[in-house]
Amino acid sequence: MFINIGLFLLQTLFDLYIYIVILRFLLQTMHVGYFNPLSQFAIRFTQPIIKPLQKIFPEIKHIDLAIVFLIIVLELIKVSLLLVLQLQAFPNIAGLLLFALANLINKFIMFYFYAIIIRVILSWITPVHHNPVFFALTQLTEPVLHPIRRVLPMLGGFDLSPLAALIGLQLLSLIIVTPLLHAAASLIIS
Repeated sequence: MFINIGLFLLQTLFDLYIYIVILRFLLQTMHVGYFNPLSQFAIRFTQPIIKPLQKIFPEIKHIDLAIVFLIIVLELIKVSLLLVLQLQAFPNIAGLLLFALANLINKFIMFYFYAIIIRVILSWITPVHHNPVFFALTQLTEPVLHPIRRVLPMLGGFDLSPLAALIGLQLLSLIIVTPLLHAAASLIIS
């Protein structure tokens, strides 16, 4: 029982921090303002680790490689610890890398899934449209929703692009993440 509690806490703490680093990466990539409260939140939690890494890893075409490196390393550490604690042995390196890759892809998919849901819920509140956090959410999710809106017109004044995006993100997870996790599991077990 204590091992399960430990595994749960370890995974939860790592995942929360990884999602904050992903938030920073996406906010920076989508050019959301530095002084936006969501940007400030992500920067405040990640800057102590990212600042030294930025001296080592350059920024290439508005992609901060220090943040990408941190996301990958954190996921690898988390997956390694979880697998070592569960298997009582260090897993196959190829399986570990594939498992971490699948988890990272799934994290980005789930990030957009929940960001779209939050955006939709907040859009029902009239005064929130001028809120800087709503503005940041709009900037983050618009690259996903805009292409769908061009294909799927509004029906009776309702924008169905969020629903289509949510379905598409779940399908993407089933098509990409699930096979990667199965392949990783087979590599780890062998």
